[in-house]
Amino acid sequence: TLHPRSRPDPTSTWVTQQMTLPAGVLQSGLNHLRIVSGSRNPARSWRWWRFENFQFRHARLAPPLPPATGSRWRPLPASPPGWSEAVRLRPAADGTGVWLTTNRRGQLWYGRFDEAGQLTLTAQEAGRTDLLFLDVADDGIRQVAATDAGLFWRQGNSWLPTAGTPARPASLAWHRETLWYAAFAADGLWQAPHPAGPWSPTALQGRTVFDLAADGPTLFAATDAGLFQFSEPKGWHPLAPLPARTRTPDDANYVTRLWIGNDGTLVARSEGSLWRWAQEKASWLPFGPPIFQDRWKCSSAAATPAPWPVPTKTDSGSCQPTAPGHGSTAACSTSSNLAQECVWVPGCWSPPPTDFLPPPRTRPLTLPGAPPRAPPPL
Repeated sequence: TLHPRSRPDPTSTWVTQQMTLPAGVLQSGLNHLRIVSGSRNPARSWRWWRFENFQFRHARLAPPLPPATGSRWRPLPASPPGWSEAVRLRPAADGTGVWLTTNRRGQLWYGRFDEAGQLTLTAQEAGRTDLLFLDVADDGIRQVAATDAGLFWRQGNSWLPTAGTPARPASLAWHRETLWYAAFAADGLWQAPHPAGPWSPTALQGRTVFDLAADGPTLFAATDAGLFQFSEPKGWHPLAPLPARTRTPDDANYVTRLWIGNDGTLVARSEGSLWRWAQEKASWLPFGPPIFQDRWKCSSAAATPAPWPVPTKTDSGSCQPTAPGHGSTAACSTSSNLAQECVWVPGCWSPPPTDFLPPPRTRPLTLPGAPPRAPPPL
């Protein structure tokens, strides 16, 4: 029996995607296009979607899109050669540089800004073109790298596998004070006093740890089974689960990234949503404007008011913001005196506050002056 699908079937649904290639990649004559499918960027993996699965057709060249306007971000000319996607950007322990990992094998970069603000990147993979570097940690002298082939540490100009660690893909490398931390797929969090070891498992076992963050002596861990906190004398213990909304609890608590702000605010990313930890309530609240949230459930008797204005839907069906200056992005069902389910949709968010700029959206690739073409039937 075929069960109803909550999302389009990727084997029978076609979309158009445009990718910008660096200058010099395409050469005169015949060019061979090779697309490799692998694990998704860990920051954007979901519990039920950890590996890419796709097919492609009709590859063609098109003029570049016009530059985005109104953005405070600008591309760095020193970006790594060869098309790839950034996975981690870590500050280096020396305080002047950054480490960059990508989803392309054999790419590990150290970057430093000069006095003019120009970034210079130098390759640090030391000949290990077979490794997919996912994360890197350093203490100013030594480095540890999490790769798809396990954990490695750098000795001289060579990357060596660590002894006594699981033979599994490593998802995290982290250094704090006198300890090194590493995480492995379904094998939990490990620690060591030195990159060479001895490595030993912590009490956070039996799950995949994607990220760590610290606020003073307190540590936080993002895992595929929710968020955990380490404090003395309790050790590792779970925080309250993230709200499930329209998702299953397992999906909602597949957490891939953590941030701690200068004011100590803990923010977690789960699928397409951002959440902040409200210590005074021991619960999670949505973080940022509605455009940062994938789905929202609201009711006329909500127990916890949202930290961001929740728009309503009038009897005529128009969007009615609840606070001046904030556009509505909600489309609510049922009448105003009944429980409502509000789904955030783009279109009537106008304009976003300057401190929360929405990410650019992918748009279909069409040649200038040409009408969009539907793909041929399968």
